Amino acid sequence: MKRHPSLVTIPVERNGIRVSTLPHRAKRQYPLSGDRLAAVARHLEAHGLKSLPEIGRMHDAEGLILLRPDRHRLLVLGPETHPCLDDPPEFNGAKPVDIGDYWTEIEIHGDGLTAALRHVLPLPLKVGGVLRTGLDEIPVIAARPSDSVAWLFVPRSFARAGFEHLANHMPEEDIA
Repeated sequence: MKRHPSLVTIPVERNGIRVSTLPHRAKRQYPLSGDRLAAVARHLEAHGLKSLPEIGRMHDAEGLILLRPDRHRLLVLGPETHPCLDDPPEFNGAKPVDIGDYWTEIEIHGDGLTAALRHVLPLPLKVGGVLRTGLDEIPVIAARPSDSVAWLFVPRSFARAGFEHLANHMPEEDIA
């Protein structure tokens, strides 16, 4: 897996909310359509993961982060050497896709995160939630691992525009 950064990490901080890029980590998209769901679940279980997250949820286990933005896809993030990321098998004719070069991860964190997210996302993002949404016209997958942290997965070709949109739309003053 390779990395081709499309934006320079220029953290922006406003009112205790910080926007920055995350370090690279391996990302695979597992297909869940048709009869692949059970096969993928068995594969992950063989590597110590007890269950798939529900649709619209995330969890971490065994050194991996699992994101389930919709019923047909599971995003698996973690170290490139993990067996679920390093050359996973085919599942009924579909192999997990390396999406590491497609998505740029942007992190937003700070104490007023919930209020700040209302300024940039059209839908609410609860802790433990994952959703497909947008930043203006830019498609993103958003995840919220904790009260004070959110991740946005932005297509690499839109990374700079997404970062600038976030930087320009963070609240100017403290909001509740």
